[in-house]
Amino acid sequence: MHCQGSRFISKLIRLVTKSRFSHTAIAVRLEGVLYIADSQRDGTHLRPFNDWEEKYKYQYEIHKINMHVRVGYQKEIKVKILDEIGTKKYDYASLLYYYPRYIITGKWKGKKLRTASDKFYCSEFVAYCLDFDYWYRTSPQDLYELMAVDARFKLYLPMGKVLKR
Repeated sequence: MHCQGSRFISKLIRLVTKSRFSHTAIAVRLEGVLYIADSQRDGTHLRPFNDWEEKYKYQYEIHKINMHVRVGYQKEIKVKILDEIGTKKYDYASLLYYYPRYIITGKWKGKKLRTASDKFYCSEFVAYCLDFDYWYRTSPQDLYELMAVDARFKLYLPMGKVLKR
């Protein structure tokens, strides 16, 4: 899910990253219930969709996994999500220092692959779960653009539509 918020921090993130999006998350269905897995200020969590939507009031677009993707990919994503939920804090250093520095210089000076998964900001978490290279320096806009050209995904729900519960 590629999200736009109306709060100040969301607008600031879009401005700094020159992005349409300020947040990313993963919609996942577990035992018939729709949840959102994401990394917010309070860490990485799994929340019921209705609670998440009520709390954050994002507008969003959704990329869905294509049907032709190898069997087991969705299960691998779910396992990764469940392994990380509740165990990671929010990655303020990358969000507030390293990523803006990367935008300005074009050189990543933040954490590297082997030390990167101890904390996440939203798009790091989603890109990590989806196995994208350089997930530890991925912005919400980067993730949207990566998914737009990746054959594993297709745009499922454009901005402004309502997700089926």
